[in-house]
Amino acid sequence: MTLPLTARELECLRTLGRLTGTGWPAKLKAIAAELGVRPPTALELLDRLIRRGLVEKGPTGYRLSKEGGLAASKLDRAHRLLEVIFERAGLPPQKACLFSGDIGAALPDEALNALCRLLNHPRLCPHGNPIPGEEQHAQSQP
Repeated sequence: MTLPLTARELECLRTLGRLTGTGWPAKLKAIAAELGVRPPTALELLDRLIRRGLVEKGPTGYRLSKEGGLAASKLDRAHRLLEVIFERAGLPPQKACLFSGDIGAALPDEALNALCRLLNHPRLCPHGNPIPGEEQHAQSQP
């Protein structure tokens, strides 16, 4: 059985996804700076994620594996759907983001798909970021 990711590991996945969105590997110092930790702490996180098959290390830096990319996309999807819910409930976007936190990591795909349908498949979160669609995650389901 695979243990769930820690909040710090989840943050590292999302950060690496942001940094490598252009396809270029991210350097350890950049990852550490984005996470607000020292490079040895970032290296420890990355090593754990490598062992789990979510991150790959290349000669010029780190990037998400295919599985890691799907996991990061799912985290973004969950976070952004929750932001939409909180904003529609009357919270300003900054608070909606804060309250969304890492709640989404605990939601299975079935719950995320139900939320997406309930919200009529929003394309953007309150900050204008795209919400990954259900079709991107269908392949990761059994």
